[in-house]
Amino acid sequence: MNRNSQEKNYSKAASRSALVLAAFLLVYSVDMHAACSFSLFNRTHRDCQSRLPVFSQSDLHSDVASPEAVELARHLELIPLFQRLEELRDKVQPPGRQSSNTELREEFRDIKEEITEKIVQTRLEVDFVQAELAVELAAHNELLNTYSRARDDAVNRTNIWAFRTNGALWAVAEGLDIPTYKKPRYSIPSGSIGIIAGIVPSVFSAFAVRESSGFGYEREPYPNMLTQLFDYPRLTRTDIPASVLTYLHAKPAYAEHGESRADWLVNRWVDDKNLSVFNDRKSRSQKDAITGMVQSHLTIQLVSDRLTMLQQLSAMINQINRPLLELMMVVRGTKHLPPAN
Repeated sequence: MNRNSQEKNYSKAASRSALVLAAFLLVYSVDMHAACSFSLFNRTHRDCQSRLPVFSQSDLHSDVASPEAVELARHLELIPLFQRLEELRDKVQPPGRQSSNTELREEFRDIKEEITEKIVQTRLEVDFVQAELAVELAAHNELLNTYSRARDDAVNRTNIWAFRTNGALWAVAEGLDIPTYKKPRYSIPSGSIGIIAGIVPSVFSAFAVRESSGFGYEREPYPNMLTQLFDYPRLTRTDIPASVLTYLHAKPAYAEHGESRADWLVNRWVDDKNLSVFNDRKSRSQKDAITGMVQSHLTIQLVSDRLTMLQQLSAMINQINRPLLELMMVVRGTKHLPPAN
């Protein structure tokens, strides 16, 4: 009789274990299916090795200005002034003579001042754009930190409840399992609670996975500096001066595919698999989302993508300072423009 009772208990225990294992595998499979449905897990983290950044060709140790500096001088309409400056430099500072014509010296000084003022103005126009970009980068960094903290808090709360319920339920299940050697009927509630103890934490884990992608927040339209890359209407706050805009939309001399700097940036974003919000430059809805032109459902992913794009736009605009320095060196006579073709 005792042997039959023990066999029944073993059979019940085996059945209980099988049920717990089956329930766990079922919930785990659903959990992983839900996890894989999120872009956070689907994203392929890889660099855009096929589209390496375009670096400036400015060389401070060369006495000839780079093609990029010549291109910038042409856009700023400084080529005639530089040519006249070189002509006057030889006349104002001729070898073997102590003095030169006063009128030539005044013209030489006036041209230097005019070129210098144009270079300084362009540098200030770059600062004008960077000032707004700095504000937008700071705002998006704050949003990203706030949304990330809210997501992390939600995931942590869910995990805490998973730990609590798991520990409490298994404690009750094992507590009921202790007297089963005398009272086999306790094995039924013990097994039932054990099944629940296996399922509940898995359910909480599924919620934690869902929460890991963050929440959505409705935001009023707030256009950013990316609007000028996609020909949206100009606004006072996001306006880009003509010199900087011309630099962005110009085709650099070293461009391999004949792209302008702006096109190169946009194509890089389209090809970048780490940016999930923008992958079609013709999609109006995607452009509205990244530029903030319409009310949008902000998520961590969208804010992160905007932040990446704004940072890369800022870096591209800052590249204008390298040929600007070369032009100033031409003014001072430490460099000269290459002969005109």
